[in-house]
Order: sequence, then structure tokens, then C-alpha cells
Amino acid sequence: MRTIACIVLCGSLMACSSSDPASPSGPSTAPNPSPSSPSPTPAPVPAPSSAAFALDLPVAAGDQANSAYGLWPFGVHGGGHALDGHPGWDVEFRPGASVLAAADGSVQNAIPEAGGSGRFTVRINHSVSGRVVYATDYTNLASLAAGIVAGAAVSRGQVIGQAGVQSQTIGTTPVTWGMTHFQMNDFSRNDGLTNPNAVSAEGFLSSSGRALFDSIWRSAAYQTEWCEPFFTNSRAATFPLARTWTLQSGTLAPILEVRCPSELSNEYAYSLLAADRSTIEAGTFVADPLKKPSTVDFRPASGGTRLGLWDVVSDSLQLNLATTGAPRPSSLAGAATFTTR
Repeated sequence: MRTIACIVLCGSLMACSSSDPASPSGPSTAPNPSPSSPSPTPAPVPAPSSAAFALDLPVAAGDQANSAYGLWPFGVHGGGHALDGHPGWDVEFRPGASVLAAADGSVQNAIPEAGGSGRFTVRINHSVSGRVVYATDYTNLASLAAGIVAGAAVSRGQVIGQAGVQSQTIGTTPVTWGMTHFQMNDFSRNDGLTNPNAVSAEGFLSSSGRALFDSIWRSAAYQTEWCEPFFTNSRAATFPLARTWTLQSGTLAPILEVRCPSELSNEYAYSLLAADRSTIEAGTFVADPLKKPSTVDFRPASGGTRLGLWDVVSDSLQLNLATTGAPRPSSLAGAATFTTR
């Protein structure tokens, strides 16, 4: 079953390190390896408004994929980031697709990742008003494009390399996808235990970058989505994570509280509450985050299992939950809608 395989995929294979900024992180077979900041880095300087600088995504329209997850967002604590949150976005590519420079800049360095896997990390510096105040990192590159060397000028949309390919058996089905960890760095920031210059790319996206991002985000699926549903989440959060969802339409309870116990678990605690916060039902559920809409099995502390389908996109949760003993719904038609903030 995909839910069982998810523990392997989202746990050991998604684990990645966020090491000291002085040395790039090593490669892994994980979907979301996170770089540390290649050295040397420019000294911190006050940053201009993000309106003065705009990013595209590092993937071309048509080269994005969703065989495994589509996109892992900023700040999530699953997949090896339990202590400090994910410092970038992991963007899924179709195998063999090219990784593109997100903005004009110059290559600070293009270096092999530690461990001898043959993968590469590229850092591109970006100047505003003559000062280097931002940088973007691209990790897990299977190869570098010609001319991508330290000091080279690059243009927005220029090919810098090929996305590294990952493989994993999900259930009985082998799945192969490409990915790069894409990280935005703002040298005026110094936050977090690792990758202290890392910030969400959300506020820097160009109009075309945002349009492509939105199309990818609608089908993105990742392990802690019930508790960290946004494309920019707080890196300061710690497990166990909790989130409250409030009913907007439908016939389920007015309040759904969810608790995510750890980065490796796909079993979550829940409480369905009345408006006065008295408990209607409580128990655990197992959710499959590897497809959309996804399956979920609610297991009340008393009573039989309730089968359902769910989908989360940012602050909106759709949940179609059958009554005890009824078959799983075939679609999200008639689903209850919850929101969170």
C-alpha cells in the first residue's frame, strides 16, 4: 500500500541535512536534499525591497512533474528537517529535464557535492543597485551545463544543469523523478540554526513564476501537509505539530484539530469538536500524501474505521469522510471544506 511505502519514502529517503553554511551538504537519494551555503558568501548588507528583484522558478513549464510529491515547501519539518525546517523548495522535474537560472546573476561557485556521488551544487549571486544582496542555490544537479563555472554571468532562464534523478518503489510500483532543491538566500537575514540566510522565495516570484508555481502547488503532496499546509511555513516550529481547521461548509464537526507527532509518522491524532470545543469524536488517522485527492482512514477511539478522501491546498482542506462501515467515497463531491490560518 502507498501509505505504508510513504514511511520509507518520506522518512529515510526524504531525510536530508542542513549543515553549517561553510560546507555544502552531501547528496542523498532524498527528494529534498538541502544545501548549506557554499562559501565564501558576501558580507550581510541591508536588502532592498523584494519589489526590486524577481525570481522565476528553476523549472520550465512542461518540465515539472508530480510522480512523487510535486513540490516540498519552505519551512516544513518532515523529511529530515525536524529541528530547523526545510530552508527552500524541492521542485520535482520530469527525468532528464534542465534546471534553469531563476534570475540574472553571476556564478559564485559550481562544486561537486560531498560524498562522491557525482552531483553538483550551484550558487548564483544576484545584485541590486550594484550590490550582491541575494543568492539562489540549486542542488542535486546530475550535470552542469557548459560554461557554468565560478565568475560566469548567467541570464534568467539559462540552463545551468540537469536535475538529478531519484527512484523509489511505492507499494509495488517503481517511481522515478528528477528534483532540485531551490533555495533563496537574503544576506540581510540571519535566522535559524542552519542555512541562516535562507528565506522563502514566495515574496520574490515574478508574475510568470507565480503562475507556474500556483499550477504546481495545487497538486503538491507531502508528509506534514495536514499540519504545515503553506508554501511558506515557520522554520521555528517543533514536533509535535498541531493545527486547527474550522468548518466553512458541509456536515462534519465545526472544528477539526490535527496533531502530527513526528517527521516519520503518517499516523496523526485528531479531534472533531463542537462549536463550544466539546469533543464529538477523537482518535487517529492514516493519510496517504502521495497522490491527490488522497485516501485517509479515520480510526475513532471508539467505533469502527471511517474511510475518506482529502485534499489540502494552503489554507483550504477538503474532507469527504464516510460513515462507519460505508465504502470510501469515490470523489471529493460533497466534501466538507475547512480553513486554517
